[in-house]
Amino acid sequence: MNSKLKLIWAMMLFSSLFYAGLAYLLSSGLIPFEFPDAEDAGIFSMVLGMVSAVSLALAYILPSRLTQWPVQNVAILRMTFVEAVGIFGLIYVLQTGDFNRGLFFFATSFLGLFVVFPKEENQSH
Repeated sequence: MNSKLKLIWAMMLFSSLFYAGLAYLLSSGLIPFEFPDAEDAGIFSMVLGMVSAVSLALAYILPSRLTQWPVQNVAILRMTFVEAVGIFGLIYVLQTGDFNRGLFFFATSFLGLFVVFPKEENQSH
């Protein structure tokens, strides 16, 4: 069962890298894409930053609250909340075209997935 969790973790890590790569290709112009006017990029980045912070907080707070859930489900839920930060980064780049600021989301997601890596000692809530 732990090997299945590690496979799911690896797929989520690959997805986070894919989001970052796609954002880079789009923002650099290697893949043609027309970005919308980013007049409210400051507010947009603040909102996505707050949503990302909530997502990361949930990844660490919920496991202690979900003691009745199977351990595997809680581990997958944690990984999902962390991976969502990378998705928010892709959304940010698609809306603003600014890969450099989107990099914060991708790095947070990538590093966060290493923190929630499914290990034997992390299997307890």
